[in-house]
Amino acid sequence: MIKKLIVSLFFVIPLVSHAQISGLSKDDFIFSARSSVVNYNTTDKDFLNHQFNLSFGEMYSKKVAVGVDFGFGTDGKIADNFSAGVFARYYSTPTNAFSFLTKGTFQYFRTQNEAGQLNHGGSLIFSPGVSYFVTNRLAFEAFFGNVGYSTSKTEFDNSSRVNNFVLGFDATNLSFGVILRGK
Repeated sequence: MIKKLIVSLFFVIPLVSHAQISGLSKDDFIFSARSSVVNYNTTDKDFLNHQFNLSFGEMYSKKVAVGVDFGFGTDGKIADNFSAGVFARYYSTPTNAFSFLTKGTFQYFRTQNEAGQLNHGGSLIFSPGVSYFVTNRLAFEAFFGNVGYSTSKTEFDNSSRVNNFVLGFDATNLSFGVILRGK
């Protein structure tokens, strides 16, 4: 329900907003906060995973932003996770207020399961998204899907490294957030 409401805002706000929006420009600072909730199940349990990401960056040019990204999450039962990395965003802006974007993130991540075992790894992920400025300083953003590569290793004897190619463009890969712009 919440996802439908937020997606609807991307289509309704442009119809009622008449202010002159300048969008992003070179040397702007951006702060982004995103959240996603994923419901998944295994053969014997259901889980609700909450993920929260914070990004801080600067517009290197009118179309490219670079910065740092931090993520925190939990499913409340089995795993807690943390990630930190760097990102680059490429914006394609058909209007000043609306942008299509691609975000590339290179990150380190750590998860801990209920048995206390730590899993460390790294990933390179690309995610498509959209952003819409409702004022000169505030925008909504949504990312849908990802493609990339990850590698990880669990900290226990005789564990082997796990390598994965990631490809996901379904409802479990949606995240919504806000962007605050500063000069």
